[in-house]
Amino acid sequence: MQLMRKTMPENQLQHARAILVQLSDIHLKDDARNPVIQRTEAMVNAVRSCALGKRKDLFIVLSGDLAFKGSPEEYDIARGFLDDLRTRFTSCGEFDHIHWLIVPGNHDCVLPDDDAARLAVADQALHKQSFAPSVMEACLKAQDNYFTFLNNYFGLDFTHPADKLYQFTTFDVGGTSVGFHLFNTAWLSRRKEQPGQLAIPIDELKVVSNGCDTAIGILHHPVLAT
Repeated sequence: MQLMRKTMPENQLQHARAILVQLSDIHLKDDARNPVIQRTEAMVNAVRSCALGKRKDLFIVLSGDLAFKGSPEEYDIARGFLDDLRTRFTSCGEFDHIHWLIVPGNHDCVLPDDDAARLAVADQALHKQSFAPSVMEACLKAQDNYFTFLNNYFGLDFTHPADKLYQFTTFDVGGTSVGFHLFNTAWLSRRKEQPGQLAIPIDELKVVSNGCDTAIGILHHPVLAT
């Protein structure tokens, strides 16, 4: 937060209509060692300092690895953490709307050592570049706890497996349309990942190509140059 404030001139912050806060690799554990939670107040104060007394929209982007092992217990902790953030930002009265955007990371997957069946499906899909719905479903099983959390906390329910790989949502910010492309890059994740073992089947997804003034992509893993 301090770096963002220093690199953006105050006159630009004054005229900004929205603030985007990105939180990634939080790795919440169920053993009480969660330094991010201990710094919640400082984080909220840093974001509020960027508002400069002007009411703005707030976008909170959770770009993967909210959990550490993808367990239900870790998502229970995440619920408390996000509740605290929501309460603090709402009560300060400086934000007209608070929007939440979330994608999973590899730590949001349950990846046991004996995951041979799922890995075989993933390897075959990558080798043949064949991503049928049944393949997506088999590989997405590792994220069941994550999607249960999304349904319980955010009310998000995806009936088709492709909808768990990509979503597109738009917001009106002071007359400007802002679109967010949300990619699930971790659906093929494994315990020991190597470059080139992840893929997004663009042809099987209904990726929106235009229709907004500003487009922002959110994904956990970096894109490899081809």
